[in-house]
This record gives sequence, structure tokens and C-alpha cells, in this order.
Amino acid sequence: MPLYRESANLLIVANVVDYYDLDDVSNDPTPVNGATVSAKVYAPDRQTQLGSTVTLTAETGQAQNTYRGIFPASVNLSGYQTVAVRYEVDPSGTGDATVIQIRWTTEIVLD
Repeated sequence: MPLYRESANLLIVANVVDYYDLDDVSNDPTPVNGATVSAKVYAPDRQTQLGSTVTLTAETGQAQNTYRGIFPASVNLSGYQTVAVRYEVDPSGTGDATVIQIRWTTEIVLD
């Protein structure tokens, strides 16, 4: 999902599931409700954070394991063709570092 330079950007984490808790019959992972989800946008070097941490909240009207947040338009993305987004999912919602899952994505920046 690309990010746009001069606009606020929607960040979404969909289908937060626990792959260690599989359904006995279908073997499907269990949806995680009540997780704490956040996102940080970085320069391509994955060291320079752009803007502040965005807290993603459960999306109303959708599955409870879908989270979204807004990356503000006030953050200057000029000079970047791509950025790295670091998503952190704490399925327990407790801040326990041993269970926090981290996923990096690389996103194109468009005008």
C-alpha cells in the first residue's frame, strides 16, 4: 500500500491471528482480539524515524482483529522514493516484550 507525500495515510493491520493457537477441526489460527498494535515509519535505512509512533485501534464495523491508524500529512516524506514501516503487535496487550511480533514492510512514496 503506497504512502502519499502531501496527505494523511491510513495504516492497516488486518487479520491479527495467533498461529500457535490452532482450531482443533479446521486447523485455522485463532483471531486475536484486544491486541495493542502500533506502527512507526522510517527512512529506507530503517534507523531514522519519520514522525511519531501511530497507535492503531480496532476498526469498528469490521472483524475485531483488524486495526487501523492515521499517519499524519504533516510528516515530510519529500526526498524519499520508499519508506520502511515497522508494525508491532502485542497480542496480549500487556507490553510483554517476549510476545511482541514485529513486521517490516517497504512502501512506495507517491506524489
